Amino acid sequence: MSAENVAVVRSVYENFAKGDIPAVLAALAPDIEWVESPQSYLPHRGTHHSPEEVAGKVFAMVMDQFDEFAVVPDQFYDAGDVVVVEGRAVGKTKVGGVLDARAAWVWTVREGLATANHNYHDTDAWRLALTP
Repeated sequence: MSAENVAVVRSVYENFAKGDIPAVLAALAPDIEWVESPQSYLPHRGTHHSPEEVAGKVFAMVMDQFDEFAVVPDQFYDAGDVVVVEGRAVGKTKVGGVLDARAAWVWTVREGLATANHNYHDTDAWRLALTP
């Protein structure tokens, strides 16, 4: 079952890179727990509990701040129901900042849907990129 879980998570990154947000959201459970850092300077901060909240309070908020943005996974680690991804968040902000933040994303997948995504980013890199 865990190879399938890695495939679900991998599809999230592939579809996000293609700009296919409906496909990304389709991989999320209706009651997903999506956790971002609580730092006040992050536009997407906090915990979000549905695909609609992820779209509106994470993806839309990030894109409001960036001219270019991508998440780049480097490694996928299979731990059964948990999939850990190491990579980077990169981009160019609307205020001229450059983001290159190491990140780790810890996903939980059950019955073919992501039920949780806990994000661990280099928040100082985000702060510097978002500060004019």
